[in-house]
Amino acid sequence: MRTKRLICLLAGFLLATAASAGERIVLSGFEAPGLTPVAVGYLQKAYSSLGIELEIVENTPSRALVESTSGKTDGEVIRIGSVGDRYPTLVRVDVPLLSVVAYGYTNRADLKDKSLEDLKSLRAGHVRGAVFGEMAASGFAEVWSAEEPEQLFLMLKQKRLDLVFVRELRAKEMIERFGLEDAYSLPSSRKEYAFYHYLHERHRDLVPRVEEALRAVLGEKDKDPGDGPS
Repeated sequence: MRTKRLICLLAGFLLATAASAGERIVLSGFEAPGLTPVAVGYLQKAYSSLGIELEIVENTPSRALVESTSGKTDGEVIRIGSVGDRYPTLVRVDVPLLSVVAYGYTNRADLKDKSLEDLKSLRAGHVRGAVFGEMAASGFAEVWSAEEPEQLFLMLKQKRLDLVFVRELRAKEMIERFGLEDAYSLPSSRKEYAFYHYLHERHRDLVPRVEEALRAVLGEKDKDPGDGPS
């Protein structure tokens, strides 16, 4: 009887290992040059080391968040650290992947030396679903959101917004695209955000393994930056 039980336990262990090796994780993502592609590169290496296949489903930032928090996907490629506090169904993989700088951008010359508190009576915009933008725009007299940064910068150009909160890299792209030579970042609005990978709560047991794998991947990147994802 004891031998039979041992064989059953061993068989169960082997089946579990095989299931883990053949596992597939589907993550919500959104287009974010300089952010999403880099994070995906790190995650592909980490999950591959665990024998897990990775699939990315790109959507708008707001739709991606709906699908990950509801459990339609298995988590988020990358989001800021406070997302885990606001959305309890998402579990933060506590290894910072990237750090980015964001500003409030305006084309009003009279705002240059103003503090953020001085600007609260104005109209601010952010990308819908970009949590750092929502936080930055909170408290303004009028807050507008759009699915894409292009819409926000067009509104800025048309004088329908006074301030737009976006990542520095994205803003430079939009300013060049729309010929906004008079647009600039407000020094008082500068903030740096750490970004993390998230898994849906049903994968909570997987989080420690992913953390360990990501630390190994990022450790390799620090030793030889030329090998990191670009």
